[in-house]
Amino acid sequence: MAYVSNGDALTDYVAIPGWSVNIDAWGLCTASVTYKVNSTVDKVSPLVVGEALDDDAFAFMKAHKSSSKYDGMNIATVTIDYVGIWPGGDPEDPSASTVPQLFSASSLSSDNITTHENFFTAAADYSEVISGVSFSADTMPGIGPAVKKLNADGTIVPVPCHLTNNGAAFETATGGRFIGFVDPAFPAFYGKTNYLTPTANFTGIVYTTDEELVGEFVNKMGWVSATNDWAGTLPKLVPSYMGTDFVGNLGSQLLLSQASVEVFAGAIYKVSFEVKFSREGWHPAVYKDIAPTA
Repeated sequence: MAYVSNGDALTDYVAIPGWSVNIDAWGLCTASVTYKVNSTVDKVSPLVVGEALDDDAFAFMKAHKSSSKYDGMNIATVTIDYVGIWPGGDPEDPSASTVPQLFSASSLSSDNITTHENFFTAAADYSEVISGVSFSADTMPGIGPAVKKLNADGTIVPVPCHLTNNGAAFETATGGRFIGFVDPAFPAFYGKTNYLTPTANFTGIVYTTDEELVGEFVNKMGWVSATNDWAGTLPKLVPSYMGTDFVGNLGSQLLLSQASVEVFAGAIYKVSFEVKFSREGWHPAVYKDIAPTA
């Protein structure tokens, strides 16, 4: 039986009514539109990534991917997914970026006891200083291992280690190497080397059409900041409920530790980032600070 073609030859893509647009709370827009077209046309000139959605109100959305289904009547059913950034009501002047979608995770991690803020100097909200700096004299009977002392004549002799609070032992009377907690009279500390410290990581996603912003993310990786927007060079990467000033004893508390980039629809970039929070702060001699506080 001969094939008879009537009606529209479908030499161009014709949208099937009923397509929908989804807009999330951060400003990312997605749409899925189904088209009918002559299968020969679709095979010869398939989707062009980055092509605008053919609708005046949603022309800011660009084609991201497609799928085609061919039937026996030389007709292709083509579904094209679009993505864009909500323009705030003006399609001619679209927003450059979505609001960062933020996730936070707080937990306890193990750290060396000597890094504790209450180890040498008494800090607020603790019952007592862990070690302090009141080192015992050389003549005090030693508890724990002996250490080597170099005499003026060049001889080396064993001497007792020097003790502070809770059986903390040091190599010299001014500190030196920390040997450990060596006095079993303090069972809460005896033999301990680490403690659990609060840590927080912040991860997030932002979509943007601003290539300069993408470059800022990549360039600021490894930099620390005392503000959640890296002195205005980045969007707010830490939620406001955590505060606005992030300065610890050692330096700024926020470190941009990851920035990975994925390209969508030819002109939209997905940036995934991670920020590490340090209670003590990241020392500016080790980490570059976007705006040092001192």
